[in-house]
Amino acid sequence: MSRLVFVLMIMFSGFTIADTEYKVDYYHSCEYPDRQTELTALACNLYFEGRGESLVGRQAIVFVTINRAESDRFPNSIVDVVYQHRQFSWHTDGLSDKVRDLIAWKDAIHISSYVLGVSDSDYYYADVTEGSLFYHSTKVNPLWADEDNVVVQIDNHLFYREDKKK
Repeated sequence: MSRLVFVLMIMFSGFTIADTEYKVDYYHSCEYPDRQTELTALACNLYFEGRGESLVGRQAIVFVTINRAESDRFPNSIVDVVYQHRQFSWHTDGLSDKVRDLIAWKDAIHISSYVLGVSDSDYYYADVTEGSLFYHSTKVNPLWADEDNVVVQIDNHLFYREDKKK
């Protein structure tokens, strides 16, 4: 009887689970490569490398990551490419590798999923980086970069097929 009274009180009090706001410290941890799938590794890289860029700019970052996995110069798996030592600045910036912005994380998952789903026959046409393997922010000037090797500039990133100076 007391359970029935409690259930009735809950039902008529307007309390619903859907209205409850749950606070979480983070939504996904990108710290551990052995806990990532291809999709989550791509999304982690995009989340930390591309927030604030346009849709095309974010897609470009994902294409470069996949291009590296398909190149003989880099590891053959997307997870290994993303977590290769000192390849992406978010690994060495000293900041947390935990996803705290749910909207940006969902966006990174959707874009990564889209690019992973591009068919082999359409990849060449869809890859806005034209097969680039490297990129950097326009705010920095790495030693390996050469203006003559720039394939395309998208938003705040320069994209390169090669990392060597001519």
